[in-house]
Amino acid sequence: MLVASRWESDVSVERRRRARLVPVLLGLLVAGVGVAAASSRAATRTTWIGPRLGADALANTPIGGPFGTTLAFRFRPTWNGSVKGVRFYVVVNIHGKLGYSGGDGGTLRVSLVEGGDGGLPGTTPLASALLRPQMGAISFPLVRFGTPPTVIAGHDYDIVFTNKSSNPAANYVSINALVGHEAGVAPAPLALDGSVLLGDSTDGGATPANWRTRAQASADTYLPIVDVAGARKGQHLGLGYMESWISNPKPINGSAAVRELFTYPGAGTARVLQALVRVRRTGDHVGPLSVRLEDPDGRALAVANVPGAPVPSDGAGWVSATFLKPPLIRAGRKLALVLRSAGGTFEAFPLRKGPAFGFSVGTIFSTGYAQFSRSGGWVGWDQWGNLNRSDGDLQFALRISS
Repeated sequence: MLVASRWESDVSVERRRRARLVPVLLGLLVAGVGVAAASSRAATRTTWIGPRLGADALANTPIGGPFGTTLAFRFRPTWNGSVKGVRFYVVVNIHGKLGYSGGDGGTLRVSLVEGGDGGLPGTTPLASALLRPQMGAISFPLVRFGTPPTVIAGHDYDIVFTNKSSNPAANYVSINALVGHEAGVAPAPLALDGSVLLGDSTDGGATPANWRTRAQASADTYLPIVDVAGARKGQHLGLGYMESWISNPKPINGSAAVRELFTYPGAGTARVLQALVRVRRTGDHVGPLSVRLEDPDGRALAVANVPGAPVPSDGAGWVSATFLKPPLIRAGRKLALVLRSAGGTFEAFPLRKGPAFGFSVGTIFSTGYAQFSRSGGWVGWDQWGNLNRSDGDLQFALRISS
């Protein structure tokens, strides 16, 4: 994990805050289906499917602690109604790692506030709840509001974390987020700049002040690990990916390849126009990266070869591939997005899904999982001593026309 031990508060942060603190479309992360945009023909629309986000590590923010910091996760609901609770990632000192927590952990105050002026959180909570964190292990609590606050679809809201301990500098825990380092030749398919906000405090962590975009470096994008639960069944939004498997990338060279095996979740028929994939070039060979849409048996439906030279080598980055002959796919069809080498050397790694920790399937891409080639066949990722896992997704997005 990354321990975020210093806070950016200089002119660069202020510039980023003014330019990038914009309403974030977290509310459109429902069942892994992306933003729909009508094309010039009324009968046609394009959507993005897939996780559509990239991350390299976890980054914690102490709530209170030695820096007296506070935190906010921005979201935009897709329903008119109420929010019954939120789930998030609490991290404490375990396995000899320090800096995540102190003392008895303090008392977290979790508040839902309406978005205020300038894209910053408001000051009056619509609802609040208190949590005494577990200190023996990381946890993913669902904090319920006693009286579910009313929200309006399309409006901006923030989940604000503060510390109500009498001594928040000594008694605190951290909240984890994902962090991705911007690199590559294509923009990220899901813009989440400004969705994680860092605040100072004049009283050790109880009252936020000086909100700004959470940023350790100018090229970082912080992503909230959060599940916002509405009062009705099926009302969930947020990001339910809870770690990156960057420590175990798989090669893409020669016969080695990676793929996302998935079922198309849309209705009716559609054409796949474009693929965005997040990869890293690992060597001097700059032959093309072959981005392929195949059936599960390996029959190619569409192929696009992307020049390898622009693919970043200092970290994973987004690469765009456009299919000149967009293949037609149907609802419920099993497919594979396959990354092979056409002369270069690359690697890719997945993000871990969080339903095993209580996050709703509505906060992830739920109809597929990442695999890599081994001994001529395909197996799920191996991580943390487990083999053939099905709880990881490649970092990808497909643009669909329907």
